[in-house]
Amino acid sequence: MRRRRIEKGSGTFSATEKVPDPFLSVAIVFLLAVHAQAQEAKFVGVASCASTVCHGALIARDGISIPQNEYIVWSEEDEHARAYDVLLSSRSRAMADNLGIGDPQEAAMCLDCHATNADRDARTGKFQISDGVSCESCHGAASAWLGTHDDAGRTHAENVDAGMTDLADVGVRAQVCASCHVGDDQRFVSHRIMAAGHPRTSFELDTFTHLQPRHYRVDDDYRARKGEISGVQAWAVGQAAGVLDYFERLAGHADSAAVWPEFALFDCFSCHHDIGSRQAGGGGVRSTSSLGVPSVLRASATMYEIAADAAALPQAARIDSALRELETTLATRGGQAASTARSLRERAALGLRSLRQWEPRRQDVLRMLAKLSSEPMIERYRSYSDAEQATMAVQAVVATLEDPRAASGDTRLAAALDGLFRATASEASFRADAFAMAMKGVASAARSAR
Repeated sequence: MRRRRIEKGSGTFSATEKVPDPFLSVAIVFLLAVHAQAQEAKFVGVASCASTVCHGALIARDGISIPQNEYIVWSEEDEHARAYDVLLSSRSRAMADNLGIGDPQEAAMCLDCHATNADRDARTGKFQISDGVSCESCHGAASAWLGTHDDAGRTHAENVDAGMTDLADVGVRAQVCASCHVGDDQRFVSHRIMAAGHPRTSFELDTFTHLQPRHYRVDDDYRARKGEISGVQAWAVGQAAGVLDYFERLAGHADSAAVWPEFALFDCFSCHHDIGSRQAGGGGVRSTSSLGVPSVLRASATMYEIAADAAALPQAARIDSALRELETTLATRGGQAASTARSLRERAALGLRSLRQWEPRRQDVLRMLAKLSSEPMIERYRSYSDAEQATMAVQAVVATLEDPRAASGDTRLAAALDGLFRATASEASFRADAFAMAMKGVASAARSAR
């Protein structure tokens, strides 16, 4: 099926945070090693990849494993290629004025995610910051492997050993994406940045992957070289990676905050709602936390809990109750807030490691769909961010069930998914009761899919 976009913000900025403990996850250790290697490697720029005999062919070439038109696909169709151009807009200039950071095209706060913002002494050759989020943002600084990665007989593993980022590893890919779309030790969309005008950010690996044009060909050769990840597994690993980064940020802010942790880590709709929507039958926001206490941003954590449950991981237990405990301790400034967040982070790190190896079966996917659309879970979809993540999760499930190599899908599931898209068409008009009805339609369709 064709993945659909639901209303969401995009892009991110910069802040300095505490670096996560490297032993928590194999993926974190790998990324730290790649980062250290990148400090020695040089960024050579997009133009170094754009020759017609490399990745700049006008059309995809047949009979070979690499289409060779990757640069054309990126430059003409991929939003990442226009990320730097966003900084030229009047909105970006107004935001920069609000923040007092000068020219957004020069501010690291903006460039860290709207461009490949390599250190100046690491730039060489044809590198241009104006290329935006370019090849090396994801694949890594290329000076050490650019000249050899196309050698006949050279394996993907050898390219990775030379410094290429191993995006074939879904755990690594998820954390590379989440480093901008969720935040990491260098980049984070704070409440102050959102107050200046930046959109709310969200992340889901499977949907985000399919919303961008694919610049690689998944065929038998690709599967032999790199394997293939199902939509459900990409969704699950992406949730674990996003939750891992989120709890790292939350633990750091809980350690350092004088009064409240960073408000961007709370559900926006805990505060930004019509007060009438708190009334019974209002169909709007109903906080999961105590009255007057903001809810932590639990949408992705809820999805991670469902993924861990489908994969029969022990990390699924007590996530929701731990989040409630966290909200209470944050509200009272209890000393347990940071340690609770770190415990949740460690649980997500273990889950990420396990989900990277998970091969979901049809019964796992159906179990996940049943849990997503169950009555207890529907009660937890109270804000737009909850509904947004739940919709993308159902989309990943339906797409997997319709995979031609898996069991055939059910048109009733596709119709029920359309109901979710209608219910999440706009943040401004979102009603939790309408979304609940749409999700009950998914539950009915899911029962017929068994």
